[in-house]
Amino acid sequence: VASIYRALSSPRQPYERMVIFWTDHFNIHLFAGAQPLLKPVDDRDVIRRHALGKFPDLLSASAHSPAMLVYLTNDTNVRGHPNENYARELMELHTLGVDNGYTQKDVREVARCFTGWGLYGFRSAAAGEFFFNSSQHAPGDKSVLGETISTGGIGDGERVIEILARKRRTAKFLARKMLVYFWGYEPRKRDVKKVADAYMKTGGDIKAMLRQVLKRSRMEKAQPKLKRPFHMMVSALRGLFAGLESSSHML
Repeated sequence: VASIYRALSSPRQPYERMVIFWTDHFNIHLFAGAQPLLKPVDDRDVIRRHALGKFPDLLSASAHSPAMLVYLTNDTNVRGHPNENYARELMELHTLGVDNGYTQKDVREVARCFTGWGLYGFRSAAAGEFFFNSSQHAPGDKSVLGETISTGGIGDGERVIEILARKRRTAKFLARKMLVYFWGYEPRKRDVKKVADAYMKTGGDIKAMLRQVLKRSRMEKAQPKLKRPFHMMVSALRGLFAGLESSSHML
């Protein structure tokens, strides 16, 4: 209901659209395990807080998010038995894109960098909050995308985030995805380059990318797109000047 209300009434419509965009990008199943408790916190502290900030900050917040740690099982990623699930999704879905310059060796090394990342158990006073277990972190140097990581401890995972966030391939992956979301299904290469350039010049500033995506000269040539069910519903309600009377009734 809160999402519908914001979509109908918020004066910050680009912000609300980017909240939906990043919720999709950092997808977490709401009803998997403890997610009914963890996902609302992720929505507030990760997605909504950073939706129009800088992508490296958003990526870092997501990596530390208990909801993401549990959903991609990085909370079971320990020395001796690295869990590659989050490492693979981090590169394939969150940053570089599938088949875009990383190898299975990189996946293994990234998994080692994130060993020990988890959350406090539900019997703790800090239940559900991020926790780094140094005793379960894989020791030694790691090599990710040709770069040696020797920071040690929690810094290994944080260094991975820095490396991935500054890659041109990440900029292009995000640029194309934003153009598909706002502009059309087959964005032009020159438009992808312009949006990716904005990312690289500003250190991943999402507002700078969005300004490029929504340029009048570009949007005038946007392709027709089918509306998603949520957007179809909201546009119909707004067209009828509808509003919410309560959590269970619409006018």
